[in-house]
Amino acid sequence: LTAWLVFLPFALYEPFGSTYNHFGMIPCAAVLSIFLFGIEELAIQLEEPFSILPLLLYTNTIGNNAVEIISWHFIEEDTTGTHR
Repeated sequence: LTAWLVFLPFALYEPFGSTYNHFGMIPCAAVLSIFLFGIEELAIQLEEPFSILPLLLYTNTIGNNAVEIISWHFIEEDTTGTHR
């Protein structure tokens, strides 16, 4: 996509020949570039939507909380003197 957008002004040179010194192709190429890179970024986010979320942090926290709750159960058994 980047290579295509680099060569886009060469393709737009002739159609914008009626503007002063072909300055019309600069905003046209900029708008097309923003639009196409936006579509590409949207496609990347749709392809893998969870890459921006800190899922490893969430799962580690859940795991640590589960281990802590289990340790409370064993501490409670030790203080009462009963073992299952």
